[in-house]
Amino acid sequence: SSGDLPDMIVRTNWKGINGGLPMWEEDGVILDLTELMPEYMPNYMALIEERDAMNSLMVDGKLYFISEIGNASAYRGPLLRGDWLTALGLEAPTTTDELYDVLKAFQTQDPNGNDQADEWAVSGGAFSLDANFGLGHLLWPWGITYGFMQIDGRVTYGPMEPEFTPAMEYIAKLYAEGMIDPDYSTQDRNMLDGKFMNNQVGYEYGMQPSKMNNAMEGTGFEAIGIPNLRTSEDSPAYVFGEEYVAYVNSNCDLVLTTACEEPEKALRWLDNFFSEEGILLTNFGIEGKSFVYDENGTPVYDPSGAIADHPELDETSYKYFYTLMSMSAFPTVQTKEAYYATLHPLSAEAISGWNESADVSRIMPNMALTAEESEEINDKLVDIETYIAVEYDKLVTGQTPISEIPNIQQRLIELGIEDCIAVYQQAYDRYLGQ
Repeated sequence: SSGDLPDMIVRTNWKGINGGLPMWEEDGVILDLTELMPEYMPNYMALIEERDAMNSLMVDGKLYFISEIGNASAYRGPLLRGDWLTALGLEAPTTTDELYDVLKAFQTQDPNGNDQADEWAVSGGAFSLDANFGLGHLLWPWGITYGFMQIDGRVTYGPMEPEFTPAMEYIAKLYAEGMIDPDYSTQDRNMLDGKFMNNQVGYEYGMQPSKMNNAMEGTGFEAIGIPNLRTSEDSPAYVFGEEYVAYVNSNCDLVLTTACEEPEKALRWLDNFFSEEGILLTNFGIEGKSFVYDENGTPVYDPSGAIADHPELDETSYKYFYTLMSMSAFPTVQTKEAYYATLHPLSAEAISGWNESADVSRIMPNMALTAEESEEINDKLVDIETYIAVEYDKLVTGQTPISEIPNIQQRLIELGIEDCIAVYQQAYDRYLGQ
């Protein structure tokens, strides 16, 4: 590599970059945009201020990157086979006890109707800290998660909380009674969804189910979202997915580098995509080609013009040619209208239920650590995450009894979890004070 920089760099989560953004500025890689963005990106800044989301962009009081603007809306949650519920005459569960009863029925009453005991009531991905589809979400009804979180401003680590014990007891019970797919720790999302669609799994935590329901149209298959679970009818339905609270998400962040000779022009160009016209273009494309207006003046997808001009396109691929949202090449705004227009009706119902049921009060925001903070805890975090990932699976499968949790917590202390919590507390307090 020549070492030459492009004018712009797009990546996931610039805020969490190793070493911290101030170090990248000091090293002459990226530009400080604090003074430039208010003047040259008025559309973008207005959208950020309208959503009260400036904290999500600030790092040590500075602006370094442009981020994607979303809807603060769920896009994943607990999924059940709705057709299995109907076949067994069951109601969708809302509490962990009700979920247990449904899962036991899935395990014992042959919901796929093939006269074989070949169903797993539950499956998922690995329990690990960053598993979007892992079993770890089953901790959430107890108000804890598998990583860092905060309770009324106090930063903590889920496995160190008292609720970790009853939550793990519940999950281990499901496994001990044969309800959890033993392959959960080694499969990816495609394998998981494949089992769900192939009548092998009744419950998972996954993406809104448009893809599955569309693929299985006409077969009687139904993937439905159920409300976020709670431990009792009167307890909160805690969630820990940042998407529930983030108007600014870190999926597609952009910085300007020191190689950009005219940052003012670059920012003006980017700001066009945050104007009304730009938002329409990125979400729906070109009128008469990829969308039309309905009788209420609302844009709706209509690929007829695009396909007439380009017969090689179909009702899916045309979006890659006419809407910039599908490219994920640089930050944009996704409107709710555009998002919901892509959804299967059962997915729209799922998302509505997830949003309405969610208690978001314990979510940790996406925060930036300083270079010194990162250096202080990085090695400790590697050791902690490696250790706890193994222990999660041992607790689930019964290799480690639940009674050993105090010893696991002591080992986490020995590995430095209290130091890590202190650093994240410092970063969280700084985030709140910006």
